Amino acid sequence: MKERNKRVLVGMSGGIDSTATCLMLQERGYEIVGVTMRVWGDEPHEAKELAARMGIEHYVADERIPFKETVVRNFIDEYKQGRTPNPCVMCNPLFKFRILTEWADKLDCAWIATGHYSRLEEKNGHIYIVAGDDDKKDQSYFLWRLGQDVLRRCIFPLGDYTKLK
Repeated sequence: MKERNKRVLVGMSGGIDSTATCLMLQERGYEIVGVTMRVWGDEPHEAKELAARMGIEHYVADERIPFKETVVRNFIDEYKQGRTPNPCVMCNPLFKFRILTEWADKLDCAWIATGHYSRLEEKNGHIYIVAGDDDKKDQSYFLWRLGQDVLRRCIFPLGDYTKLK
């Protein structure tokens, strides 16, 4: 039987940040389950191949239509109104982390991890998003709309590191 408290769902793009996240969490003794959201284009072959090489259970969530209806539609509507939209700020709470949470629940994962360069701190019973150590790569701004229920399940292992070029 799998130990739920050690199962972590990792949002895998197939890139270096999500790969490093998987490796770091494996080293800490977590059982990694990867999910790649297909929001555009072809099948995510890189993420699938990477997961296979790392021995990670992997799934693809085909979210092309919901992504266009939620994130792309909002971007277009905002742009038409003369505003400069930031799709990541809207996408993370309403789309990406909602999907990751649903998959984590479905796959019996206690935790959710991504390759965001951000950190979390708990103070007075609340989880706060804190800037990552890399000033040039900090991504805490993109996560500010996530609720406490989601933040309590998140792990951002890259937040304490700087990204080398």
